[in-house]
Amino acid sequence: MILTFVRHAQSKGNLDRKAYKEYGDQNVPLSELGEQQAIQLQKFLNHIDLKTTPIITSEYLRTHQTAQGALPGAVFSQDARLNEWSAPHHMHLSEEELQKTEDGRTFLFGRMRSDFTPLAGRGFPEMKKNLRSFVRELEKNQSIDHVVVFAHAGVIRLFLDVYVDKVDPIYYNRNYEKTTLKNASIHQLEFRKDWKLLQTLTLESRKRDIRTFQQRTK
Repeated sequence: MILTFVRHAQSKGNLDRKAYKEYGDQNVPLSELGEQQAIQLQKFLNHIDLKTTPIITSEYLRTHQTAQGALPGAVFSQDARLNEWSAPHHMHLSEEELQKTEDGRTFLFGRMRSDFTPLAGRGFPEMKKNLRSFVRELEKNQSIDHVVVFAHAGVIRLFLDVYVDKVDPIYYNRNYEKTTLKNASIHQLEFRKDWKLLQTLTLESRKRDIRTFQQRTK
């Protein structure tokens, strides 16, 4: 089985945390650049047979919009187990406001303990439990050759930590979002007896790398 993980394209929340307060985390839409990025993803995914390949998103609008832009006409299912961690009391605060509490400072500097559960939010213990359930279901389904999942940086990073690097992270570091998990980045993985990372792509990837990626899922 090949699993293609796609991080959602740039959202308005990636540009300005105030968007989380304005729309609510689950309903934050893509930015104008994000809409363009979603369309650019077509060059990676235009070979996919939409009749036989399951397309799955989280319940968040930004993953739906990315899937719609990248795979026009695709029918996708939503899975709550792919939802991102959520800290509604922190997401929309200014840097000054975040500096006033320990949790706020932790959030601001992007280094949170993996047992961190924000007030009225969804923390990493719940994310981990949900992800394990989702992956177990995938591993049992031997009839599927390829699955495309549109998700979030936190979910994808947790998957790579637990199933590829085989570590149980003590800290969740948001700074990786600026490097290997950019908006609209792709991680291609293979499951046989274990999970193996085959390739990581960004919108700037070379054509030959895109061809290699596509050959594995034709």
